[in-house]
Amino acid sequence: MPYLKDGSLSSLGGLQRFVGPRAIEFDDGTVVEDVDAVICCTGYAADFSITPFVEQSRPANYNGTPIVRLYKNLFPPEYADSVCIATYSAFGRNNGFSIADVIGMAISNIWRGAHSLPSKTEMEADIDTHQAWVASYWRLDERVDVSMVRQWEWQNFLHEAAGTGMENLGWGWKGWLFWIKDPKLSYLMNNGVDTAHTYRFFETGKRKTWPGARDAILRVNAAVKIFPLKNTSFKEHGYST
Repeated sequence: MPYLKDGSLSSLGGLQRFVGPRAIEFDDGTVVEDVDAVICCTGYAADFSITPFVEQSRPANYNGTPIVRLYKNLFPPEYADSVCIATYSAFGRNNGFSIADVIGMAISNIWRGAHSLPSKTEMEADIDTHQAWVASYWRLDERVDVSMVRQWEWQNFLHEAAGTGMENLGWGWKGWLFWIKDPKLSYLMNNGVDTAHTYRFFETGKRKTWPGARDAILRVNAAVKIFPLKNTSFKEHGYST
């Protein structure tokens, strides 16, 4: 809002058409040159009508609606250097807004060269394997959401690309080193509030850290103590405490 007030940002109408490699014409006839990126916000359900160039396929022994071919449910291999669909992943119990934050960081790192995607051939092979896995569940239950992902494999990719340093949590050797160095923070980051501040704490060389991350993690974990959990079903449904 401050940028709108001081004129740094301008609010325009809907996108009418592309009129050049980096030029856009808006509904009111305004043409903007040197556009860096276009983000189409379609809500929680991915709308592929605006991206007809994204390929679709049906894996073997699958008779459902064709599944869009996206590497890690994000990048169309042919256009991975400039197009990403950030709304097409169904995953389990996680803070969806925090995951959206990691997706944004991962896309940024990939497109600015801090993390590399595999070759187009490798991405196509990965999609084939993933869609075969989706089809195996569809054959058991045709109501399955075909945008589902193998959560740990998918999130590992995102965090590695985003450079969040989540390998410093858990009980690997890096996790133990972090626990020895800062046991209180290690405990809270492993077992406390699922907060996006966590993704800005560790130095990985892929992105800037935030000096205030540690204090913010401590603060949000202290803040929730004013809400005592008397209903155990709250925990049972996977909500952070």
